[in-house]
Amino acid sequence: MIRYLLDTNVLSEPRKPKPHGGVLAWLGTLHVEQLSVAAFSVGEIQLRIEMTRSHNPTRPAELEAWVEIAIQTHESLPMDSACFREWGRMVKGKSNQLQSDAMIAAPGKVHGLTAATRNVRAIGRFGVPVYNPFQFTDTDE
Repeated sequence: MIRYLLDTNVLSEPRKPKPHGGVLAWLGTLHVEQLSVAAFSVGEIQLRIEMTRSHNPTRPAELEAWVEIAIQTHESLPMDSACFREWGRMVKGKSNQLQSDAMIAAPGKVHGLTAATRNVRAIGRFGVPVYNPFQFTDTDE
């Protein structure tokens, strides 16, 4: 059974007003035990919540509740020493944007997970197996 590390773009897709059907269908084929979330993704989502606070005071509470459920439902992978060491190997000489992408890739590589992401090229360059659920069709099952 393949285990996946959900990139922020996949984790947050079901929350969109018009979520991508392929992502929803793909998530529906998996068991919750197959899905993990990088602590970095939780931080990215929290940053978006904080940015929303100033112009929409009611939405952050809803998003906070959702992120709590996501953390409790999926295994949350911290950036521990092994992950940061891998991150350091990955980002040597890379741009700041790639350093952020490596914060997703490093725990995936350390824990032997496939990164589920729309950013296949960016994450894949770090030697982590990738899958793009935005291209899911029912023949992929």
